[in-house]
Amino acid sequence: MESLQEETALQRMHPVLKAFVCGSISGTCSTLLFQPLDLLKTRLQTLQPSVNGSSRVGMVTLIFRVVRTESLLGLWKGVSPSFARCIPGVGIYFSTLYTMKQKFLVDRSPTALESVFLGATSRAVAGICMLPVTVVKTRYESGRFGYGSVYGALKNIYQTEGARGMFSGLTATLLRDAPFSGIYLMFYTQTKKLAPQDQLDPALMPLLNFGCGIFAGILASLATQPADVIKTHMQLSPQKYHRTTQAIAFIYKVVPSSSCPVTEHPEKSLAPLSLLPVFTEALAPGAPTRVGAAGGNEASASYLLPSGWYLVSIRSFLQGTPAQ
Repeated sequence: MESLQEETALQRMHPVLKAFVCGSISGTCSTLLFQPLDLLKTRLQTLQPSVNGSSRVGMVTLIFRVVRTESLLGLWKGVSPSFARCIPGVGIYFSTLYTMKQKFLVDRSPTALESVFLGATSRAVAGICMLPVTVVKTRYESGRFGYGSVYGALKNIYQTEGARGMFSGLTATLLRDAPFSGIYLMFYTQTKKLAPQDQLDPALMPLLNFGCGIFAGILASLATQPADVIKTHMQLSPQKYHRTTQAIAFIYKVVPSSSCPVTEHPEKSLAPLSLLPVFTEALAPGAPTRVGAAGGNEASASYLLPSGWYLVSIRSFLQGTPAQ
C-alpha cells in the first residue's frame, strides 16, 4: 500500500521534476558503485612514473597501492564531492534534456543530429553549473590535497585562487562533456531504433538499454578522452596551466628519440595505461566521472551521463515509460 502511494505521488509530479528526481537517484546509485574507478582514472591520468621506471603502472597495481597505503575505503575517497556533483548534476541534465525535447521535439523521436544537439546542450548546462564541485572532486581523488569537507574545499579554493580556480578547466570540461553527451545520446537513440523492440519481451528491455548504453558510452569515452585528461591536469594545477593550450603542450611534448628517458615525458610513456576504466566506467553515469591523452576516463564516464543501465532502467522504471 505504501509503495502504491509513493508510485502515485511520483506520477503526479511535474515531468521536469520527475526527470530531475529519476536522474538524481540513478546518479547516486552509480556514483556509489563506481567511485573507485573514477578515483583510479584520476590517479592514472596524473601518475608520475618512478625515476628508474621503465615498467608501467597499471590499474590493478594502482588498486593494490591505494588499498595498501590508504585502506580499502581509500578507493571511495572523493565520494562526498561526487555525490554533491552527481545528485544535482544528473538531475539538471535530465531536466534540461526533457525540457528541450518537449520544446523542440513534440511527439517524435530525435534524429541523429538532433540527439547530438540535445545531449551536448544539456550536458553543457549541467557541467557549467557543477564545475566548482567537479574541481573539488578531482582534487579529492588525486590524493594531493587535504581538504576536510566539500564546503571547506570550495571556500579554500575561492580564497586562494578566486573564481578562476573554481572554474579551472572550463574549456576542457566543455570540450569533454558536451561532445560526450551529444555522441552518447546519438549512438544510444540510433542503436535503440535498430533493435526490434516490438518483438522483444518487455522483461528484456532493461538488458537492451544496458547494451545500448555500454556501446554508446564506450564510443563517446574514446572520442572525448583527451579532453578529459586535459581537464584533470588543469583542475589539479590551475597555477601552472592558465590556458588550455598550455596543458595540451605539456601533455603532447615531442619526444626527440626513442631512447628518451621515461621521466622526461611521463604523459606519453603512460598514455595507454588506463583504458580499462574507460570501458568499465562506461557502465555508469559517470560519471558520471573518472597520463597522456589516452589515459583514464569519466567513464565520467564518471559524471552525469546516461551511460549505463542504472541511469536508463531506473529512469524508465520510475517514469513508467521507455527511455528515449
